[in-house]
Amino acid sequence: MNAVKEIELSVRAQNALFMNNIHTLEQFINLNRATVMSWDNIGVRTWMEIAQAQEFLRGPSPAEREAMAFDEARHAVGVINRFLKTRHRAYRVNMTREGILALYRRVG
Repeated sequence: MNAVKEIELSVRAQNALFMNNIHTLEQFINLNRATVMSWDNIGVRTWMEIAQAQEFLRGPSPAEREAMAFDEARHAVGVINRFLKTRHRAYRVNMTREGILALYRRVG
């Protein structure tokens, strides 16, 4: 996907992008609110639609990726603890946030 026309947007948003010569994803990602709101017949709802599509295309930020990795690793530690609790009562994994993230980075 490298053309704006491949993004699922309303007809109004697609037409506004076309009329303002926004054809590539790079142009689309680099749009800001002031630019879009200066276009004719574009309101807040259309800007919000474009901003939401931009956010989706950019993907999660590094902080969000770390938070997701932490949640996945914490879940894995919980699964391990439940297994150990049912199988071997003497063992328990108790890790700090840093330990969980280090383990996740090595495994994942």
